[in-house]
Amino acid sequence: MSGKNSYPYLFSWSFALLSLLIGINHVNHWVDLQLHDTYFSTTGLDVCLAISISSGLIGVVYCSLKKIPVLSFLTVLHLIITFLIFGTLLFYILWSPEKSLVNDFIPGNLSVYQVISFVFLAFLTAQVLWLLNIVIGSVRCFR
Repeated sequence: MSGKNSYPYLFSWSFALLSLLIGINHVNHWVDLQLHDTYFSTTGLDVCLAISISSGLIGVVYCSLKKIPVLSFLTVLHLIITFLIFGTLLFYILWSPEKSLVNDFIPGNLSVYQVISFVFLAFLTAQVLWLLNIVIGSVRCFR
């Protein structure tokens, strides 16, 4: 963001640290997901590490591009969408140690495929907004 008191990279790094701490505290938690005839199972620590690394990289890019005048509303929109998705995953890891994602968190009228597709498209849209914001800021900076 272009304001003097806006630091999106600090927010990203804080979220990275928070997700890392959640992952360390929930090492024995398993994240299970059954899609059609395939059953995916991983530890909560692996998911939290992936979120932490992604958040950290987002923060590194925002920190390295401090001089580029990016649009603040696109930055805020990117951060809100991205970290709502990451936060939802962390919420699932933190408060549902014995529940299955398919049976307990998805309403009956939605399929797992619809939910995963929507979450993936929302995350992809946020990242496209981020890249668009960087391109617009670069054009404004070098013009």
